[in-house]
Amino acid sequence: MEFIKTETISGVGLIRFNRPDKLNAFSNEFLFEIIDSLDAFAKENIKIALLTGNSNSFSAGRDLSEVIDHFDEKLISDGIRLVNNILYRISSSPVITIAVIDGYCLGLGLELATACRLRFATPNTKIGFPEKRFGFIPGNGGTQRAQEIVGSEMAEDMIFNATIFDGNEACGIGLVDLVVDSADLNQIIEERILPNENLLSLSKSKNNLHKSKTLPASLEDELQLHVKQLFAEGSKEKILTFLKR
Repeated sequence: MEFIKTETISGVGLIRFNRPDKLNAFSNEFLFEIIDSLDAFAKENIKIALLTGNSNSFSAGRDLSEVIDHFDEKLISDGIRLVNNILYRISSSPVITIAVIDGYCLGLGLELATACRLRFATPNTKIGFPEKRFGFIPGNGGTQRAQEIVGSEMAEDMIFNATIFDGNEACGIGLVDLVVDSADLNQIIEERILPNENLLSLSKSKNNLHKSKTLPASLEDELQLHVKQLFAEGSKEKILTFLKR
């Protein structure tokens, strides 16, 4: 695979994002590799999988160069629906998914993390939705899953103020379930996963939360507003300016 590396340690699956030159920004192909790996783990009867990045980035979000290359309203809308389906498959996978976050976890990176059953983060984490700086809201379930996890008031604050939290702050508002000293996967498995008999029951309760019956309709509402704001005057120019940095 081009964008990820997989292995198993003590019966726990690992999916390590491997696009360091782009801070693990997600393309469609990248996301397909993640879901294909989860499906493979499920066939191998792997019960738990950790999803993680590298030393300075879980994922910086969507690959905005791909958005610019396909800057057409129908193409963008169809692409968002495709990603929404991938994130739903992650959230409903029989494999318990745990996002292990270190460094940047922004935009679509956070949307993917909120689709996981649990989130562990280091204090060095920088997590949030910066989309409003470009003039639009998150487009792949960020507004919906954030409300389920931290409540509507906090979700509104973090989205509309584009607030970026560190790992301890994110844990304090409930966005992250556990702060870990480092993203050393061997240590996390040995100290946090294998000894924790309550992990399965905790993840099941959270999975029920993420299966809200109103989610599909609200995702479409979010998509429509996201696309409307994305194609408003000035948004494309802000993205282009960002990409030139």
